[in-house]
Amino acid sequence: MLRTNRLKTNRASPSLLLVCVVLCCLSSGNLRASQGNCEDAVTTAEMQRCASQRYQTADARLNRVYRRLLSQLPSERRAKLRTAQRAWMEFRDKHLDFVVSSVEGGTMAPVLSLSEKAAMTERRAKELEGWLE
Repeated sequence: MLRTNRLKTNRASPSLLLVCVVLCCLSSGNLRASQGNCEDAVTTAEMQRCASQRYQTADARLNRVYRRLLSQLPSERRAKLRTAQRAWMEFRDKHLDFVVSSVEGGTMAPVLSLSEKAAMTERRAKELEGWLE
């Protein structure tokens, strides 16, 4: 009598496979958001990280433009720009206090604050760029 050893193959049910694929896709979306794809940010922490990155980028741009503009101006106008910039920063901070008061104490307060701060900073950089030669 001949016996053949046959390997027993385990086949996953199609529904189990579908669940695994869906879970992989969902976790890869969250992984992308945690690695920098802000369009996929879902959690408050991810949204806050993305808003912070956006603000840091805008702030670096504003600082570059501001320094460049200062270097092009005569001393009297430089002093006026410094005064205007300090006033703008004070306005920005007071405006942010007002905006965030709409969600005071909520988990979205830091996200809202950073998002608005980034938007204001982007607008200010663009405004100062208009003065560059």
